[in-house]
Amino acid sequence: MADIEITEAGLRFKQTKISGDSLTRLKSRAFDSLYIYHQVTPAQFKNSLAFYQKKLDNFERMMDEVMQIITREKDSINNMKSPPADSVKNN
Repeated sequence: MADIEITEAGLRFKQTKISGDSLTRLKSRAFDSLYIYHQVTPAQFKNSLAFYQKKLDNFERMMDEVMQIITREKDSINNMKSPPADSVKNN
């Protein structure tokens, strides 16, 4: 679910920068890749999401975990060290 949320955020960012057709194709490829990576079908994902949405406590707990994952990933990116400026060679 965290990957889905991150992907959706990226697509929202792109929606103002590319055409609607391009966004639709990008969205399709992105989600297809996620389903393959996580070895689920779109129907399995939708069924799982529907299950959690019916049980609000479970859904809220899952979304809390999703937010923790996203925060950890964001923090790890923010804490990455940039290479020193003098290490970049000019050709």
